[in-house]
Amino acid sequence: MTYAGGIYVQPTNEYINPARPENADQQILYTMYKVSEPRTRPTRVVSSYRELALDLGDQVTLINDQTGMTLGRYQVVGIYDIEAGYSFGDLPDRKIRRSVVT
Repeated sequence: MTYAGGIYVQPTNEYINPARPENADQQILYTMYKVSEPRTRPTRVVSSYRELALDLGDQVTLINDQTGMTLGRYQVVGIYDIEAGYSFGDLPDRKIRRSVVT
């Protein structure tokens, strides 16, 4: 599935470890990497209090909710539903820049 219009996020100066998240109760974490940049590991974590209907491999455009600027096209490579207690995909054990769905 792809979101044609994109998902609005609030970029933060925070970093979160998706394998061992702190202060992220009842959230769903999506680890992503930017499609336009050749990378081998995730570069952004998007956290949400609601299900975004994203699956591994889905691509989505992230948009800054304050400026309306496109942050880029990202592909989902890992999902961690903290409340439900399940995770799958690539959830690296290191801190990654976090954005919050608005």
